[in-house]
Amino acid sequence: MADAVRQIGVGEVTYYRWRQEFGGRKIEQVKRLKELELENNRLRKAVSDLTLDKLILQEAARGNCSERRACAALGQHRSTQRKVPRGRDDEERLTADIVELARQYGRYGYRKVAELLRRAGWIISDKRVERIWRR
Repeated sequence: MADAVRQIGVGEVTYYRWRQEFGGRKIEQVKRLKELELENNRLRKAVSDLTLDKLILQEAARGNCSERRACAALGQHRSTQRKVPRGRDDEERLTADIVELARQYGRYGYRKVAELLRRAGWIISDKRVERIWRR
């Protein structure tokens, strides 16, 4: 037995451990066992990550967690928690004009509508029109 173990290049302890773990099983069963172990480890890690995220969110709701950790759990950038979004004064009028132009020229995209708005006297960028267009 010792010669066979040396011939395959493993130690005797490894051989006996393998025999205890895989003894009496066929090759297909061993492959399936390995696949199931890998799947089990992957699922266990996913569950532990979700549990950690849930705990972090609960702590953040109570105010006991750092901003950095809560934002990482939520997948948000930290600046979203500090900067209060504020709209411009002319946002509603601009939105109404964009909607009216979209009704009037149904096949035009946001770039063409932005050009029509510039011709109408608006000082506006394509990006701002696109943000409003996507709402």
